[in-house]
Amino acid sequence: MRAKPLSPRHGFSLVELLAFLAIVALALLLALPSLRRAGELSRKARCVANLRQIGAATALYAAENRGRLPIGYSGNYPNAGNPHGIGGDSSRQGFVALLPYLSAQEEAGAAIFHCPSSTQPLAEYLRQWRTLAVLSSSYSQYCGWGPLGGNSGFLVNSRDLLADSSRSRMLYLDYTTDTPATPANHRNAQGGPVGANLLLADGSVSWLHLSELPFAVSRLGTRFLFPDPYTY
Repeated sequence: MRAKPLSPRHGFSLVELLAFLAIVALALLLALPSLRRAGELSRKARCVANLRQIGAATALYAAENRGRLPIGYSGNYPNAGNPHGIGGDSSRQGFVALLPYLSAQEEAGAAIFHCPSSTQPLAEYLRQWRTLAVLSSSYSQYCGWGPLGGNSGFLVNSRDLLADSSRSRMLYLDYTTDTPATPANHRNAQGGPVGANLLLADGSVSWLHLSELPFAVSRLGTRFLFPDPYTY
């Protein structure tokens, strides 16, 4: 018997291949916004975890310091701290004083003060941490600070927040600004702020929409946005 000839194989034609690639590219393009949203949701979750660790460290610090919290000062406070204090005043170290309560390794503790949504990569943040005398944070440290004279600066409301009758005092807030040169941590596609995670003195963390950040304070050419200090 004569064997049947094998059927010839048909591969993709160039037109079919280009059509397939076009469909894949379109599908990726349509999925990209969803992937970006999913990525930002993940970063928000890690940001919340950071703030909860900072809240626990704050409570431990206060327990060993008669209920008081470290209120720091530097040229760009409230987003920086001086490891040596100002003028020898060790109580003015700001968030730097919390590092021993976060990790035995200083750099690991420093990483917790870096928001995953920050425009500054973590590696660059840690490099500056190792080389600069005044250390920076992705979170604004308020510790009971509020507006002074309208929008001209900050005023300490209380240094004994954990003993205060109101435990809903804001301690830390995502770096949030509407100044294009120094964009906020959590941003929309145009780079504008969309909101921030807020840590309160009772250790809770909540997300605030941009509309819930009505106060602006200008410091060194940057407008910091934060919630009503008389509510939090």
